Amino acid sequence: MVHDRRRYAMCSSPFLAIYGNILVILNFFVGFNISQEELFPEIPTSVLTDFDLKPYSLPCVHLGVKIFYAFTFWLLLRQHMIKRHMEEKQEALTEVTVDANEREIPHNPLLEIFGSLIKGMLVKYWIYFCAAMFFIVSFNGKVVVYKILYIMLFLFCVALYQV
Repeated sequence: MVHDRRRYAMCSSPFLAIYGNILVILNFFVGFNISQEELFPEIPTSVLTDFDLKPYSLPCVHLGVKIFYAFTFWLLLRQHMIKRHMEEKQEALTEVTVDANEREIPHNPLLEIFGSLIKGMLVKYWIYFCAAMFFIVSFNGKVVVYKILYIMLFLFCVALYQV
């Protein structure tokens, strides 16, 4: 586990967002009704299988899951950019002070309840989620390179984004 998880997670967000976008774009093209030779000439089938670039009978489902996965990286990137922007503002406004009454932001009670519910569920069941992900990824079908990469990426995310 890393010492400053939040900082490392924020620094990795641009690379993770790019990785997610590349996966979504490649799987979008795989979803077309085009032969492998036209889409990926001179690339062996084993490489395409390793990176999960084989056509599915329902490509919309697989593409939707990958878009949702990439969306989480975009949220992290957005949080990183907001934090960077706030730090730049703080550096520019070091001399300006704000009254405590002016700093209060109106809170939405529904979002606070929903956020605390999600956080409470993640705190209680995080280890079960991790174990389930390992079993699903490792025991589903034969072992290929992309599954090993996803297990490593999942371990990386668990190490960085601990609750």
